[in-house]
Amino acid sequence: MGDKRLFAVRLLWVNDRALFAEYQRQARPILAKHEVHIERWLVTEDMCGNGFDKPDELVVQWFRDAAAKAAFENDPDFKKIAELRDRAAKLVTITAKSVYGS
Repeated sequence: MGDKRLFAVRLLWVNDRALFAEYQRQARPILAKHEVHIERWLVTEDMCGNGFDKPDELVVQWFRDAAAKAAFENDPDFKKIAELRDRAAKLVTITAKSVYGS
């Protein structure tokens, strides 16, 4: 049957810590409602490569499937607070399916 989970790796460049903390506080119940699993929340120590500045943080999340990710991202409550996140941090999201690992 295979792994239907959809992973999101989020790179964050945080420019307003207080505002970002408020976004996180408001996001928690919405994440729980949609069963968004935060696999790891990492603070970046080093980076190799060229082309962009080292992000401050990386978040690895997974959703049970693509429909669950879409439901979360289209939730009206999430859309309201995403504006806070966008003011507090620059965000790049990479979405991927697992082909190896558990």
